[in-house]
Formats: sequence, structure tokens, C-alpha cells
Amino acid sequence: MNSRKRILIIHTGGTLGMNLSGSPDDAENFKKSLKQYAPRMFELADVSLEILLNKDSSNMSPRDWITIARRLHERMDEWDGFVVTHGTDTLAFTASALRLSWEYASSVGGRPMFDGVGPVGASSNPRTTNPPP
Repeated sequence: MNSRKRILIIHTGGTLGMNLSGSPDDAENFKKSLKQYAPRMFELADVSLEILLNKDSSNMSPRDWITIARRLHERMDEWDGFVVTHGTDTLAFTASALRLSWEYASSVGGRPMFDGVGPVGASSNPRTTNPPP
């Protein structure tokens, strides 16, 4: 039996999922970049990636919040935890809206973690300048 936790990264947009030329990365290249620049994450858990949306966060709307909440709820039984990647412009709004959705969704066991940061591999990306211990 595998004792490693299973984590699903749900990408919703922002520069984190873009390549260094500024274009959105596909799931395979995005995951390769994550493995290159954040290898510790893959040592600690079984990590999968799903690109749910690929929007600039300034264009996120309540409809998108519902889409994210539904996906988390649909996948809850399959995973031990979630990381929702999101652009920084409206990250706080989305995280707050989803937090409120758990007030009535008692069947949801875990809470997702939200992350917003620049493109994987960019010199200003904290993951490349401050690697995990």
C-alpha cells in the first residue's frame, strides 16, 4: 500500500502556468517545469496536475469560483489534498469565495491551498531563489 499522500494541483490561470515567453503551458510542460524547479514537492507526495481554466485572474468571475468549487467537490474523494494555482490579482477573492462555499459543504474533508506566483523558472520566482529546505 502506498503511504504517500496524493495531491492534485488544479491550475486556474495566472503567470504560474505560463512559459517564459508569456504563453500558457500545456499540462505536460507545466508539470515538467514544476518537477524541475520544485522537485521536493514530487518527493513528498504523488502529484498530478489538471488545467481547469487558464485565465488572467483579473478576468475571474463568480461563475469561475463556482466552477472551481464544483471541481474540488467532484474530486474530493480521489485525493488527499489540493493546490489551486491562481493569478495574484484576484487570488484573495477566489480563496474567500471558495472558503465560504465550505461553510455549507460539510462533506468536504480537506481544504485546498491556493498559490499565486510568477512563471515557473523565472528568476524572480521565489521557488527558484528560496528552495525548500
